[in-house]
Amino acid sequence: MKINRTKSKKPLFIFLSFLLFVSGVFYFWYSQMGQQGLKDSNKIETKSTRINLEAPSSEQINTGYDIKKAALEGANGPPDSSNVSYAVSITAVNQNSSTVQVRGLIQGILEKGECTLTLSKGGQSFAKHSSIQTASNNTTCRGFDIPLNEVSAGTWQLQLSVSSNKGSGYANSSMEIR
Repeated sequence: MKINRTKSKKPLFIFLSFLLFVSGVFYFWYSQMGQQGLKDSNKIETKSTRINLEAPSSEQINTGYDIKKAALEGANGPPDSSNVSYAVSITAVNQNSSTVQVRGLIQGILEKGECTLTLSKGGQSFAKHSSIQTASNNTTCRGFDIPLNEVSAGTWQLQLSVSSNKGSGYANSSMEIR
């Protein structure tokens, strides 16, 4: 004989009661947070910052103009500045079967300028010139490719000079020609 037991509805009732309780707590918490946020509609508070959304004062406007002016002068340099010292580095010196390649980097953005590579060894010295190439956050020399028949074997001193209408800079290095 089979006994039919009715399934207890007690676990379902406990689960639904718990879900209703959690929903009520969440609704209460959310409604309290919403009321605090509506107390002052012109101010938003976060854990670390208080943001004022009111119209700016004249002092704040003037400070903003001063900051904007300083930023624009910093990007373009002061209008009559011609004494800027650029940080220049020689980034590559390579020799292959027929050419010596020298590359340079200038920190900062130059609109116009010229790179000069001077090679010296003993009493010998000669220079090569290259234009600049502006990238997003720096400037490079377009590069120097010197045929090996223009340089003799030995240790050469290199000086990469950069000049523009706003300033100049240089870097020194040496290389061994084989």
